Amino acid sequence: MYTFTLVFNIIMCFAARSFDLKKSEKMLRENLEWRARIGADKLLETYTPPEVLQKYYPGGLAGFDKEGRPVWIDTTGRADPKGIVHLVLYSNIIL
Repeated sequence: MYTFTLVFNIIMCFAARSFDLKKSEKMLRENLEWRARIGADKLLETYTPPEVLQKYYPGGLAGFDKEGRPVWIDTTGRADPKGIVHLVLYSNIIL
C-alpha cells in the first residue's frame, strides 16, 4: 500500500470514530483486511478492462505521478456511455 494511502486511512478512521483509539484501530484493521481480501493494492497492476472498454472508451491510465499515485486521463465528452453499457456487463464496470 502506498504510504500516502495508509496515512490517509489512519486519519480517516480516527475522524470517522470521533478519535476513539480502540474503535479507530478496529476500523483500520477491518479496512486493511478488506483491502488484502479483494486485492485492492494490486488492482491497477492486475485489472484488465473488457475489450469493449479498451476499444470504445476514450481515456485511461496515463501512468503514475512522482508519489506512485495513478494518473487517469478521462475524456468523457467523446464517450458513448449508453452504447458501452449495452455491450459491457455491469460487474465489469463497477468493482
